[in-house]
Order: sequence, then structure tokens, then C-alpha cells
Amino acid sequence: FRSICEITSRALNVERISIWLFNGEDKMECADSYDEPAKEHSIGAVLGMKKHGRFFAMLKTDEKILSTDAEKDSVLRDISESLFKPYGTNISLISRIRLHGDVIGMICLEARSRDTMEWSPEEYDFAVTVAGFITLALETKEHLIADQEIKKSLKDKELLLREIHHRVKNNLQ
Repeated sequence: FRSICEITSRALNVERISIWLFNGEDKMECADSYDEPAKEHSIGAVLGMKKHGRFFAMLKTDEKILSTDAEKDSVLRDISESLFKPYGTNISLISRIRLHGDVIGMICLEARSRDTMEWSPEEYDFAVTVAGFITLALETKEHLIADQEIKKSLKDKELLLREIHHRVKNNLQ
């Protein structure tokens, strides 16, 4: 996710970008967060469902969440203390990440200030496209894991067949 965050941050000229994935039903964990001015990545921050329930409900129902001032936004105020305030950002564009039809996370673009406080349709479309790339990366990972499991299973079965062949051959002699 590091490259996705860095490229997206530069393309949209935003200070921070983070990718969050649900970790079970009660929390969301930061898979990668990139701070463009500091050129630093971090992972592992957690947003709990109990504390931020309103935001999570909105994320599951709304395709996009746009805000020009997170502290004043009735829903984003919910996560502002945890997500935006520590980094001095308050302008956000959030797009859902879906996998197999389910919302599994979000990509969050954050800015401190912008020439215009509004997000353009092109910026939103770009964020949705990036969320799609993240979905593709996760699907590819799933396929690679499944492929490895199939290869291991075939190897185990091949070994079992050799053993059976050996035993049958010895019993026939």
C-alpha cells in the first residue's frame, strides 16, 4: 500500500493519505498512512466501532464522504480527534473500499488547506479509482494465497499417491 499512498498523495496534492481496513466487526486498522510533507509512513492506528459508530454506519451506506471542515461536520467530528487533529488536517475525502460486495475499509485523503475548499468530481473519481486498485491488490493477494494452498494440497496428494503406489506394488510382489 506504500506506493499507492505516495503516488495518490502527489497526484492529488494532499498532505496525508491513509488506507484503513476492518479488522473484525468492531474496529478498523490503518494498513498504511503516508504523510507527504514528512515523507513518512505509519501503520497500526485503530478506530473503534463503539467510539465512532456513527461514522462507521455512514461509511457502510455512503459511497463517499466529503468534508471541508471535519471538526464542524456532524459525522466526521466523531473521528476528528483521532484521525485529523493530530496531523493538523481538517479537509477530507473518504471513499469506501469494497471486496466481494462488502465494505472492507476506506481510503482517506486529508489536506490542511487547499486553493478551493471543495473536492472536484475528478478528485473524487480518482479516489474511487484508487479504492478499486486497492480492491484489486487485495483480490490478487487472495488468489496468490489460494494458489499456494492448492499447490501444497496437490503436493501432499502426490506424496500420498506415491506412498499408496509403493505399498500396493510391495504387496503384489
